[in-house]
Amino acid sequence: MTLDEIRRCAEILAAERPRMKAIGVNCVKPRYVESLIYELKAGCALPVAVYPNSGETWEPVRKIWYGGAETLSFGDYARRYYEAGADAVGGCCTTVESHIRQAAQARAQKLAPRS
Repeated sequence: MTLDEIRRCAEILAAERPRMKAIGVNCVKPRYVESLIYELKAGCALPVAVYPNSGETWEPVRKIWYGGAETLSFGDYARRYYEAGADAVGGCCTTVESHIRQAAQARAQKLAPRS
C-alpha cells in the first residue's frame, strides 16, 4: 500500500463512516508511523491514534519476531508522532512497559504548558 492509498483510505472511511471517532495505524515499524500520520491527517479530520510495534519483524513461517531495535528510542518516536499530529500513541507487538512509559512521558511533554 502506498501513502496515497493510506490517504485515500482515510478519506473514504471518514466519508462513509460518519460515527467513526478516530483513525490510526497498528503494528507498524516505528520508522514508518510519522509519514502515515501526515497522510491520515491529510485524508480526514479525525483524531489519529498510532500503535507501532517495537521495530522487529514478524516471520510467519517460523512464527518468531526478529531484528534489532530502531535507531531512535520509543519516546523519541512518540514525540515525533505527537509533533506530526497524533492524538494518541501506544504500543503493539513486542512493545514492553518501558515503551509505554516513554510514550506517556512524550504525551505529558506535549500537554505541558509552554513558558
